[in-house]
Amino acid sequence: KPYIQWSTTRRVNVPYSPTGRWLEIEQKLKEVLRSGLIALERDRYIAKALLKVSKQRSMRDLLPDDIYKTVTVDWLISNLNKLNREAVDSIKKIISQDISLTENQDTKSRLYGLLSICSRVEILQYLLNSLRRSTLSQVSGYFTDAQQKNAALRAKGKIPVRASVTLLNDRRIGELRRQAQELLSQGIEHPKITELTNIIRNNLGKKIIVFVETRHSAEVIR
Repeated sequence: KPYIQWSTTRRVNVPYSPTGRWLEIEQKLKEVLRSGLIALERDRYIAKALLKVSKQRSMRDLLPDDIYKTVTVDWLISNLNKLNREAVDSIKKIISQDISLTENQDTKSRLYGLLSICSRVEILQYLLNSLRRSTLSQVSGYFTDAQQKNAALRAKGKIPVRASVTLLNDRRIGELRRQAQELLSQGIEHPKITELTNIIRNNLGKKIIVFVETRHSAEVIR
């Protein structure tokens, strides 16, 4: 039809290719996450939860026995999208049910510890997503904010959230934060932003529209 015109706009997908120090930060987050997954999967809580999550479409055709064989820590690290909020909520419910069914205080204490690990898993998932889709300052800012909130709670005589305290005291997280600050001091926010800068430099004088996933990324790019 005459009112339809072919677009001459060239679309460029900026790849996410982490290397060097950036890749080390991502691997450290995964290392801490792996520790939590190992603890949860020791009693097969993740496999049990995935059986209950009806919206895991790619898992529907698997029989229960197949899921128990499929769900390993290595598999989870490679398929973190399966461990979504619904799945983690399901894990929490199953653990809470086990807590209500036992009278052994040692068992209760261990299970409450697993609930805290679930919260840490959610935080680490958020940080990994932020690292890939947003900026390094957002990841670094999370820890700074958490530290300030914990200090404010202690000042009021209250107990900070266990999951947050455990993460902040983790040696690997301390190393990660130092590496993040070093990269930020060098002006490195995200590999995609570096690549985007090169694309813009190679296309000076042309109209360019940049699409991003988060408002924070837009503010940094601006």
